[in-house]
Amino acid sequence: MISAHDIASHQIALSMASFTFNLCVGFSVASTVMIGRKLGEQNFVELRKVGINNLKIAFIFMCICGLVFILGRNILPTFFTKKEEVEVITLAAKLMIIAALFQLSDGIQVTALGMLRGLQDVKIPSIYTFIAYWIITIPLGYFFCVTLEMGAFGMWIALGLGLTVSAIFLVKRFLNMSAKRIKQNA
Repeated sequence: MISAHDIASHQIALSMASFTFNLCVGFSVASTVMIGRKLGEQNFVELRKVGINNLKIAFIFMCICGLVFILGRNILPTFFTKKEEVEVITLAAKLMIIAALFQLSDGIQVTALGMLRGLQDVKIPSIYTFIAYWIITIPLGYFFCVTLEMGAFGMWIALGLGLTVSAIFLVKRFLNMSAKRIKQNA
């Protein structure tokens, strides 16, 4: 089952991942504005370029954050707990590796959501994220966490998979919608 150490380690890794994610929320808001402006100008070629560039920026930023997570995985958790809590620090260090990997998907999916908002597309992205989080992540998390007794580590693997599915769906939708707009105006 889930122990107090699992919960403490999860909270440490989640705090770190939330910090970097919130910076990507800024990229998402900027993407909404930039894409919305290009939509208003009816400049769909530039709209697509802006979207792809924003995805690249989010990807590079999250790669850097992921690298910091991996290189600092044994040090960063000590900012949140006593150095004597070796079990918590060890598990948090493992979770930081998973967080480093899912940072890429998380940054991309939140940026893609902002881009789709700029295209005034919110219904389908909401369905995509519902599927990714509730239909994929939660059942997988239960399976890994409880059935396979992987604890917090299993839940984080499920979260990473769910975020990746969300990122793929959302980016594909943006690319399809922007290509369609370009074709319609050619």
